[in-house]
Amino acid sequence: AQFGSGEGVEYGFFDGTDWLKESINAGPASYEYSTCIQVDSEGHPHIVFYDDFGDNLVYAHKKSGEWQNFTIANKGGLFASMVLDENNEQHITYYEQLVDEVGLVRYVRRVEEEWTSEVIDELENIPLGFTGARNMTALAIDRFGQLGVCYGDRKVVKYATLLENGWTTEFIVDH
Repeated sequence: AQFGSGEGVEYGFFDGTDWLKESINAGPASYEYSTCIQVDSEGHPHIVFYDDFGDNLVYAHKKSGEWQNFTIANKGGLFASMVLDENNEQHITYYEQLVDEVGLVRYVRRVEEEWTSEVIDELENIPLGFTGARNMTALAIDRFGQLGVCYGDRKVVKYATLLENGWTTEFIVDH
């Protein structure tokens, strides 16, 4: 629900006749700061969302008919975006608010069963609130398997690419 729900984040799917929905055991949500869903090559759904009550980024995966939820960032998690690579591995970007209008764009992935996080960039013009709410990160994998993320604030739009030595960033728009 865009403006919150006592049911929390739910998963909806079409069974061929009707739309069905089920709770992913996420608890209530007071405001939706972007959920992202991907389906892996075996048909299993993967969801990433922001838990605004705990200020956490949560990853949920349905396996063997049951939802498994993992906190993958203990601070922040706004405006999450996720892609699955050819091995069904999760790649996630999100925004972490530091102080008024300033925060970090982060990248998270799983390495040897542990979630690792790194900073892609810092943004300085992000007023959160009704006029500032928007989806801020868009993550994609190109046909060569290279990750790219587009993100921005009220003055810039940037595109970052993950190379062997880290993230390289270029401006798309700079006001």
